[in-house]
Amino acid sequence: MKSPQNWTWPLRSYRQLAACALLVWASSAHAQEPGEPASTRSAARASPAWLSTRVNADPNGAAYGFEYRGATRGRFSDAFELYGGTEQPGFSLVITPLFELHEPRRSQNVLPSQYWRARVALELGYAWASAARRFRVAALLAHESDHETAHAYAKPGFVALNDVTLRMQYGERHAGWAWNAGLDAQLYVLSCTRARRLCENFRGDTSIGGQLQIGVALTRPQVWLFAPFTAVSASGIVPHGLVAAERRLLGRLGGYARFGDSLLALFALASVGNDVGIVRRRTLNVVGAGLSFAR
Repeated sequence: MKSPQNWTWPLRSYRQLAACALLVWASSAHAQEPGEPASTRSAARASPAWLSTRVNADPNGAAYGFEYRGATRGRFSDAFELYGGTEQPGFSLVITPLFELHEPRRSQNVLPSQYWRARVALELGYAWASAARRFRVAALLAHESDHETAHAYAKPGFVALNDVTLRMQYGERHAGWAWNAGLDAQLYVLSCTRARRLCENFRGDTSIGGQLQIGVALTRPQVWLFAPFTAVSASGIVPHGLVAAERRLLGRLGGYARFGDSLLALFALASVGNDVGIVRRRTLNVVGAGLSFAR
């Protein structure tokens, strides 16, 4: 069992990040774009959101969330648009930091703190978009490192991934429903996931991987402002040298509610295949539940 001291840092971080999330939600929920007619805003909010950026099953998706997948895990991530917007036509430049804490399977700790991973991605994209359709291509540079929180029985070392990704997304919105599909082709360089002790000196090999995502959402029926959605993500990495094989399938089924330009989702989930983080070589075949908030 962990000593009480091990809870100090994660608990303080949760309070600070939760406060930031509330401030971000408050500012985005009440913001109005200058010069935009009220009728246009109402029509936009009545349509389902573009799922590729808001409600999805991507393990690296930009959202604040809390899940139970055999144990608890918390994610803090947001997409900061430095130029343009991912839901607008034309060019966009986006940076997406991610920080996630999670527990070993069957852990009884309510607040996750045992394992943590940090990731940052810089994305340059171009979109062709209308009110009903959107096609977007993007290139990403991403770095991720996965660790175990320091304590008396922690194992030393870490794993790291560096990838260049080509992303294609297509989505449609209609009066009562929306759908989207996304495909990622990834090239990993200087990446090491096979054994944490081998990755300590920043050693790594090259490999390839990818991800396929599909999502569908409805606007009705609604239960307490929540409309139904479902999303699936299938991803994998080809083994090569210090890069271990990965295969995972993630699914979500639940409801989402819109608050201004933000989305709150409650869902049941299923996970098949490899976990993420420092224990990504282990399989995690479970069902669970979670919530997420995306700006």
